[in-house]
Amino acid sequence: MAIIFALTVELERPEGVLEFAQWLRLQETTVVIDEYEIKMHPLDLTPMTFTSHTYHHVNVIPACVSYGLAWERNQSRLRLSSSQLSRLGQGLYQLIRDAPHYRMAIVGWETDLFLAIDELSTDYAEDIKDGLLEGLVVSETLSQQLPKSSHWVPFDKSHLWIPYRGSKGDD
Repeated sequence: MAIIFALTVELERPEGVLEFAQWLRLQETTVVIDEYEIKMHPLDLTPMTFTSHTYHHVNVIPACVSYGLAWERNQSRLRLSSSQLSRLGQGLYQLIRDAPHYRMAIVGWETDLFLAIDELSTDYAEDIKDGLLEGLVVSETLSQQLPKSSHWVPFDKSHLWIPYRGSKGDD
């Protein structure tokens, strides 16, 4: 089973997936961390169904960072420290600043598990209020459906976030 470090982005509507993907392909997606030039895998455009609603995700997966990805079988995994992995996470967030058509995003390990509005507003309500869901980015419109929190701050011109403080690496 793979354990994936990624930026997961949830789009507003199905047709937004392709528009977002086209926009992202025009961005510089290599992130430089110390001696490593980390490229991104081809975009994973994944519709996912939770509680009878389909969410349209785009997963941006850095190459050679995750554990057990089948398509990386013949490549060496980068052993990034927590500091390096956190800087990679910050670089992933930079990729989506002012990007079009997305409602939510988060960077980290196994992030696709967090982007279901129903679960965010119920199961993770206290975590949002307490600022514990670090790195969660939501559109200003969507933020009205989530618990109020003093931890929300501007991310870009149309999104708020609970600032990302980093991810645990191999140290």
